[in-house]
Amino acid sequence: MLSRPNRVLVVVVGAVAMLAVIAAVVAVTRAPPTLDPATPDGSVQTYLRAMLEGDTETAAARLSSSTGCDEDDVTSAFVTDSARIVLVDSTVDGATAIVTVEITESSGSGPFEGSEFSHEERFTLRNEEGSWLLVDEPWPLYFCDRS
Repeated sequence: MLSRPNRVLVVVVGAVAMLAVIAAVVAVTRAPPTLDPATPDGSVQTYLRAMLEGDTETAAARLSSSTGCDEDDVTSAFVTDSARIVLVDSTVDGATAIVTVEITESSGSGPFEGSEFSHEERFTLRNEEGSWLLVDEPWPLYFCDRS
């Protein structure tokens, strides 16, 4: 039979373990925050979410005409089965911003079939008439058709 101090210890350890499980479930199931699309971070989030969901019109609307990319390029871009994207850094210098994210792409399923690969991407944006638009050719648009 457990002594009184040992019973208290068992109860305390059990309560801590239960709180840890609850915290893990909440952290895994909560939706990511939706950022204001009028900010550089929010513009990148809107673009990436649209790319992953196949919303070519919304994704193309976040691109500056200086990219040379259009909705046809967005439609033909290869996008992974799923991805986890984390904001790493964001800097604004006047009408230009750089947003850096870490993208972990995953594909396949099953105990040995899946694969993951992480990479960092930098998105350069310019404020054009009050909207933060992506310039250059942002991930996953590497070779836009300029013909």
